[in-house]
Amino acid sequence: MRPIRLDGLLGKMEPVEGTDALPTPAENGIQLEEHIWAKLEVDYLERNQRENATGYGMGRHGGAQPSGRWAKLTVDFAWKGAGAAYTAGAAGVRPELDVLLRAAGFAAAVDATAGSESVTYAPAQTGHESATFYAYGGGWLYKLVAARGRLTADSNIANQISRGTVEIMALLAGDPEPAALPAITYPRRLVKPPVVRGAAVDLGGFLPSWHSLSLDMGTVLSPRPRGNAADGHAGYGITDFDPTFKLQMDVPQAGFNPWEMEREGTLFPWSLSIPGQQYNRVRKEGFAGQVIKVPTQEKDGLAMIELQVRACHDDQDPAHPPLQFVFD
Repeated sequence: MRPIRLDGLLGKMEPVEGTDALPTPAENGIQLEEHIWAKLEVDYLERNQRENATGYGMGRHGGAQPSGRWAKLTVDFAWKGAGAAYTAGAAGVRPELDVLLRAAGFAAAVDATAGSESVTYAPAQTGHESATFYAYGGGWLYKLVAARGRLTADSNIANQISRGTVEIMALLAGDPEPAALPAITYPRRLVKPPVVRGAAVDLGGFLPSWHSLSLDMGTVLSPRPRGNAADGHAGYGITDFDPTFKLQMDVPQAGFNPWEMEREGTLFPWSLSIPGQQYNRVRKEGFAGQVIKVPTQEKDGLAMIELQVRACHDDQDPAHPPLQFVFD
């Protein structure tokens, strides 16, 4: 099936996996950052075509029923805060991308300290939540349930807004329904994403001159084909994370030797802080980065390296996640 370009998207967390959470246009709109690239694909785990069955000469027998219908939703979003103090609870104040991150295996923790409220998203080891998404495209409504996903790209480029891409895998709750695009309310529409400028990258206390930082969570998302499931498909499970990032930076820089760090297997805390107004600031950080590759390159005639770093578990404090995203 050819990808379907999306016109609108709603999303809401599911209290019970696979049960439609009934997102509404008035409360659960998710603003698509790169509208023309957002897309939806629908297919089956098994087509059961019976292409090699003996028959009556040339041609094919009709296949059996396809089974295990799935949907893949790819959306881009902007990293931005809520523009207001964060609060806990199901109806709490959160960034607009809250549903996308939680469906992608991140657990949200709210610090409600008056005057310095924040929300932190860290990859959960167990108990991954699921979400319902309503995707509108081409005059049809596609209802996705038991949805889980992976953060496949996080792009931070000088002078641009920070963008992320989430790939969602889900079950399709029935056939698509004819539907006009409703009037969707985007609760955080007045909050403008902060621009990547004056943004500090910290590598164990060293602050490099840098051009771009791109992150991939390396999430493994596995289908669960099950004979007892009504359609033979019980949804998707998150089975692993292996987050890495690439930092394009100037070389040489006094006081920083990435080849020595690679050779020694040095572990170091790292962070990227994107400044903005309170409740629209974003910090991406880890507690034990390790250089895994130091390829040299050229950009506009200038020497650079693309430092490749794995975000590891912190052996000094096992309570620390490999990385986390902090909105404050």
